Amino acid sequence: MQTSKLKIPVAAEYVSSEFYMFEFMDQEWVPLSLRLTLREVVECGCSKPLQPYYENLADTVEHMVTNEGFTQVVELGAGSAPVTRLLSKRAWPDNVKLFPCDLTPDDILYKDLERQNPKLVAPIYAPIDFSIVRNWPANTLLVISSAFHHIPPSDRANVIRALTSSARRVVVFECLRKNFISVFLVLFNFITVFLTPLVYFNRPGKLRRFIWCWFIPLAFPLIVWDGIISCFRMWSNKKFITELKRNIPADRVIQIKNTISNQMVSW
Repeated sequence: MQTSKLKIPVAAEYVSSEFYMFEFMDQEWVPLSLRLTLREVVECGCSKPLQPYYENLADTVEHMVTNEGFTQVVELGAGSAPVTRLLSKRAWPDNVKLFPCDLTPDDILYKDLERQNPKLVAPIYAPIDFSIVRNWPANTLLVISSAFHHIPPSDRANVIRALTSSARRVVVFECLRKNFISVFLVLFNFITVFLTPLVYFNRPGKLRRFIWCWFIPLAFPLIVWDGIISCFRMWSNKKFITELKRNIPADRVIQIKNTISNQMVSW
């Protein structure tokens, strides 16, 4: 098994790898309209001009598809499907298809995406639990963005094995890292909450965004809490490598790349 050379973290990583407190975005008692809005606040904060997280992610996915011969890109735990949305704006060969899916799929947004590009985008409207082995075609690239840290630590090894058995390449992206810089950046989410209804004004769900971001602005304290908890939930590079070596075949190549506040792990 090979691993890529790792960049030295800019800030010290927390010692504990098993911290796991609740996030509002995971709670079924939180109104669905609010959870969907929180997803979009995250999407807004991870997009230009605030930060190029999704653009960098899309570049990585495009490189993998081009160089490794994938024809299916499945966005697992897609939420509002920001990865599929961005990828759908790029030029692809006729044989490439994009499949957003989630345990709680956003049917309205998925239908809107499919309507805009029916030849490229084929959403899966049934709930998809990526902790369960699913035999995707051999030419499938599984993409998980900002969702892996939502898995309880006790379940992550099983999920890694399930994902590995499901496809020949899995890539996990996180828009935050287990460091103090990420925690600091989360505190500025009031800007993102304010901008979200304006940035996505023409997208379905306009009313709920204005309600939760402006009129009853619960989105701000909830997204700050969720962001800070997410930082603590993250795995460090070292922890990821240790767990992957324990749970994937020796012939799978591990790659890890970092920025100050983002992480990419593939195997």
